[in-house]
Amino acid sequence: MNMRKHFTFLSKFFAATLFLAAFTACTSDNEPCDEGCGEKVIFTETFDGAEAILSGPTAAGENLNEDFTDKEGFVRFKENKNHKDIWYGINADAEGLVNAWNGGVWLSNYHTFDVEGNTDWYSFTNQSSVYNAKAASGKNFAVIYGMKNKFGGDYAKIYMKEGLGYHFLSMKVCNSAYTAGVALYGNDFSDGSMKEKGGYLYLLVKGYKDGKVLTDTNGKEIIDRFTLMDFRNKKEIFVKDWTDFFLTNVHKHEVDYIEFSMEGSDSQTTLGLNTPAYACIDDLQYGYKK
Repeated sequence: MNMRKHFTFLSKFFAATLFLAAFTACTSDNEPCDEGCGEKVIFTETFDGAEAILSGPTAAGENLNEDFTDKEGFVRFKENKNHKDIWYGINADAEGLVNAWNGGVWLSNYHTFDVEGNTDWYSFTNQSSVYNAKAASGKNFAVIYGMKNKFGGDYAKIYMKEGLGYHFLSMKVCNSAYTAGVALYGNDFSDGSMKEKGGYLYLLVKGYKDGKVLTDTNGKEIIDRFTLMDFRNKKEIFVKDWTDFFLTNVHKHEVDYIEFSMEGSDSQTTLGLNTPAYACIDDLQYGYKK
């Protein structure tokens, strides 16, 4: 069963006003399309149904790595091309080995909230959990992870199948449990609590066509930015609920794939971002003009 929801979206994206409040889901450069949208046919990928291949058998996602052998109903996951229009997977390193630490996209239905007195919920062993009680819709959601530094790595990508001519439009986003916990409380690799130090963390999306990143008429890369958290200047922005992320800029272009990366205050030149570079997405929307 294909779990895409098919409907027609007339005229414009609905107007959305997001209020800043303590520990509520907020964004910065995240506005619905306000011009040039026209009448669109939109599909919504919920990451459910027979197409889903879940990480497991625990929230660590053991089946995302080379040393996994099939067990407990879980098979080794490298990529998923079973969806009708999109595909995604784990990146390979220079030697062709496919492991989650190289970055990528995978599906999950694990969830975690703040567990008082327990630090295990914000560790690598919980990398497949969303900081929420459930998926935005259905049972599953996608985990995105990726970063680059001098030791390697790559960013997460979601591809459109060849020849469709669709545009990526929007998605719902929530913090991952691992990222949320480290940001709130710190760990051995971070610079302490991002909340206490007044830090921030953005999720960035770029589009690619024919192997090249989308750019504007001035040659500047076209980017959409979503605020996962921002504690600067006494702000208390922290995404703990599924929140709309409109690809205000990228949606205007037909692309082969979109790429996810992160930008944050806790980073260094050699190792890159110290905050775990994870986020969770659901209800990915894409479509075309009629």
